[in-house]
Amino acid sequence: MANPDKQHWLDPLLVDDLSDWRREIAIEAREEKQEKADRTVAARALLPMIQQGTAPADLLHELAGVWGDCHSDSQEGTPVGRFATYCDNAGELLAAAEAGFRRCPERTDLPSVDEIIELCIDDREHFIRRPCLVGMGLRWRDNPTEVDRLPNETLRRMIAFRLTDGTDDTPEWFLYLVQQQPSLVAAVLLAYASRTLNAGKAYVDGIFALAHEPQYQLVATVAVPPLLAEFPVPAAAEQLQYLAHLLKAALQYLPDCLPPLLAQKTANKRMDATQKVYWYATGMLLDAGSWEDALWNCIARSETRVGHLSRLLSDRFCELDSGYELSALTTGRLIEHLAPHAQLDRTTTSGFVTDAMNRGDHVRALITRLGASATPDAAREIDRLLDLAALKDLRPLLQRTRHELKQRQRECDFRFPLPCAVAQILANGAPTSVADLAALALDLLDSIAVDIRCDNDDGFRAFWSEGRPENRPKPENSYRDALLTRLRTRLSPLAVVCEPESDRANDKRADLLLSYRAEFELPIEIKRDSNRSLWTALRDQLARQYAVAPRSEGYGIYLVLWFGGKQVPPHTDGGEKPRSADELRGRLEAMLDPLERQRLFVRVLDVTWPA
Repeated sequence: MANPDKQHWLDPLLVDDLSDWRREIAIEAREEKQEKADRTVAARALLPMIQQGTAPADLLHELAGVWGDCHSDSQEGTPVGRFATYCDNAGELLAAAEAGFRRCPERTDLPSVDEIIELCIDDREHFIRRPCLVGMGLRWRDNPTEVDRLPNETLRRMIAFRLTDGTDDTPEWFLYLVQQQPSLVAAVLLAYASRTLNAGKAYVDGIFALAHEPQYQLVATVAVPPLLAEFPVPAAAEQLQYLAHLLKAALQYLPDCLPPLLAQKTANKRMDATQKVYWYATGMLLDAGSWEDALWNCIARSETRVGHLSRLLSDRFCELDSGYELSALTTGRLIEHLAPHAQLDRTTTSGFVTDAMNRGDHVRALITRLGASATPDAAREIDRLLDLAALKDLRPLLQRTRHELKQRQRECDFRFPLPCAVAQILANGAPTSVADLAALALDLLDSIAVDIRCDNDDGFRAFWSEGRPENRPKPENSYRDALLTRLRTRLSPLAVVCEPESDRANDKRADLLLSYRAEFELPIEIKRDSNRSLWTALRDQLARQYAVAPRSEGYGIYLVLWFGGKQVPPHTDGGEKPRSADELRGRLEAMLDPLERQRLFVRVLDVTWPA
């Protein structure tokens, strides 16, 4: 060797690390194989007890974890596969385990409801909980009557197990008890939620559903009043979301219980101002004259309290019943208090949504609501907000809303058009209203439909990608642009602007938007006949998201492209697929009531490739 002094550089590179790695893998494989053999022997010895559901609770807990894929190292997708990884007698053990799980709810050594709750408060669980929950699911899968056959005390324990577990989706057997035995569920939920809240826990299962899932209404009528009465004062900040859910449930289902609770709670000197925001806001919804001033005084200039109020009243967190619509004056006061603590411009963000952004969304929604009401009180409130120096950043939106409100008021005070306007319409001049714009657009679409089928330029080719072995419909943007070109050519001379994918209310986007001088606009939603939302988008998208914009005044066009109808999704009414473009149009129009048909229109363009 020419440089023996550098030998020490080479020595580490000559070590076979790969052989050591393979040796470790082999050792681990032998250990896993031995562990699997040991589990097989142990399980086989206890097989009769497992089948009867009387095996030790920790073993049943482990088997239920294998059954439910609760072990992070499992890579199998079915119970059979997971048991095959767990032991050598997989089929035998799986059958015994499932039989035992079914019998677990009938064990005589189950913990009481109080013991289950105490374990939950201590962040622990009984080993038997998991197998019992698996067993309830298997019983329901076998026959729902198997659940009814269990004694009420056993059902109470199963309800407590479910509430303290709270993982995965709510099982069907639990929802069945919610509807069939609401008093039983309410009693357990009351005991669990009350003690868990008073223990200061940040997570309590079951309360959200009381306000936001209709099937829980009967449970809510029993559980909500005592839960509100016993809600801790003071409470941890993480628990205030549950107070909001309980108050919303009370407002929906039993508002008569609230006045005495309001008097009692707001008089409690131990209650912090943040929690009082929820109670004062609830009082305002019930009786604005008595509680509104107290609410504004409580909020003062605190961003934290403003944030809690916004979360309680914002549509983002489930809209309250229409019986509690805010007055124009209250809506204006709410805008006044929220705006200084809201981020109104989302053009510069840090990559995630902040509370200030959500408050900005709420402010814009409240302003839109004022404009949509089109009442003199709303108009006066917008004028008052425009005069406030603190709301200078909102002035463009308020001014636009005031303009839209006046448009709505004019619609309410409709008079027949003047002769000059009639003359302009008859002369095919510029549109004079959104209704006139809709009529103009429909006439043009009908003309385009004829051109596509009859002109010698093969207009249908604009909607197809020609190729082998067969032609295929083009992507959505391509055929939308083809329609846009045809419409622009005919509408531009009338000063009507055509825009693709325009922003609408609630950050939604319409496929096409026709607008005239920022005075009125008409959304057009386009679907292929094979679109999965073909039967629902007319109402869910066009009616509820796009046509509700103030300048659209409820008008919109639902445009479907008929490519032959071979892939039309099934109708929710169970009827057969439409056989023609005209039949599809008739079926869609039949989904609208007579009033909706005055503002929402359906057109189906036949763009099929000729045979």
